[in-house]
Amino acid sequence: AECEYELNIYLTSILEELITEKSQEINTIDQIMKNQKGVGSHLKWCKKCNTTNIDNKKRTCPNCNEKLDTLAALQAESANELIQLLI
Repeated sequence: AECEYELNIYLTSILEELITEKSQEINTIDQIMKNQKGVGSHLKWCKKCNTTNIDNKKRTCPNCNEKLDTLAALQAESANELIQLLI
């Protein structure tokens, strides 16, 4: 019972902080989600025109014909942006 009580207090404090942060006009949670751009999926995006959900097999953007980075490079860049947001 003591452990459940401590866990409840701990989780409540985390949730309250997240709710407070999410209610701010500019918040880290939205920034992180915005910068994920398909990480975890097999989709590319164009850095020039911001087209998203481009099939991984494509080498150029269907909208602006810009050469696309590899999926691995895009995911690494997105991870670096995430780290910068958290610092």
